[in-house]
Amino acid sequence: MRRTLTLIGLSVLAWAFLPSPAGEAQRPAQEDPVFQFTLGLGSSRCADRWQALERYLRSSGDRLKPLRQSLSTASQPMRARLVPVVRFLEEDARAKSRVQSWEREFTRIAGIQDGARQSSELEGMHQRLLSIISNPKEAFGARLDAATFMAVLVTEFAPPLMATWGQDFPGFLKSQDPRVRTVGALLYARGMLFNSQAPEKGAVIPVLITGLRGESFEERLRSQRALFFLSSESAEQACVDPTDPRAQRAEGVGQWQAWWAANKRKLAREKVAQHY
Repeated sequence: MRRTLTLIGLSVLAWAFLPSPAGEAQRPAQEDPVFQFTLGLGSSRCADRWQALERYLRSSGDRLKPLRQSLSTASQPMRARLVPVVRFLEEDARAKSRVQSWEREFTRIAGIQDGARQSSELEGMHQRLLSIISNPKEAFGARLDAATFMAVLVTEFAPPLMATWGQDFPGFLKSQDPRVRTVGALLYARGMLFNSQAPEKGAVIPVLITGLRGESFEERLRSQRALFFLSSESAEQACVDPTDPRAQRAEGVGQWQAWWAANKRKLAREKVAQHY
């Protein structure tokens, strides 16, 4: 069970975050990742800013500490772009702590010998995860982590214990809460669920486009990544920089809306393939 739960944690965190940083030697300023990142973020082209952001977030080395240190010397406009990225990276530790606590709880419940008691406690955990997903006061990252943890448990690690949990996922796309819909769209976009429940692209792509307007940097970042994954578009064709202020994001959202209007008839009925 310990090995199983370690794999659950890795699966959840691989979805939610990028590899943990490792130390790097000092390097010339022009080769420094933060220097290159801020240089890219200073571009007037959205595609350049997006590519700089993705390069930095997917890079090895210590991403958080030097970026946090750079805030003290950054110009105010650049600082406004960097702060949400710093907060996103800071979420890494909180996510690990959350997932580890859920792992410990599931380990304890899985070890209960009394079947009735085990079922009762498992349902209690189920309801707590659902309450996180549906709670508008929770950060978007926490809501996505809870849904991802549920998906990994249901599909890969403990199907006999929670066969009914899979019934929750289609409802996420129909929620009245736009953030819950975005959580559901992200799970389906990455193929984390069951082929028997595979939604049509017409039920997923518009939700992701709405996610580009999300209040949090993470919603916008993950929604655009998922859109690129489901479409043949590149940042040169449709681009929202999640570090942009709201007014500047409108043009990119309009590009994605125009793309969908042009392709909806062809793509709307296609299924979003799932892995299970």
